[in-house]
Amino acid sequence: MVKKSLEILLYLNKGRKEMKNRQDLIGYLIIAIAIIIAGILIANAIRAGFSRIGETIVYHAELLR
Repeated sequence: MVKKSLEILLYLNKGRKEMKNRQDLIGYLIIAIAIIIAGILIANAIRAGFSRIGETIVYHAELLR
């Protein structure tokens, strides 16, 4: 996933000549890290949401007993 996003960014950035390759790579690395962090945060939010749904189902099942 990270490799594909880096390839896309490299393709979109071909026309720019003013930045050195090193600066480009640093920028791509920062973007890749941000994508990974965002993925982790989204995964944790989804996990927490499903956990709450499960707790609610168990709670209502106990109320119905």
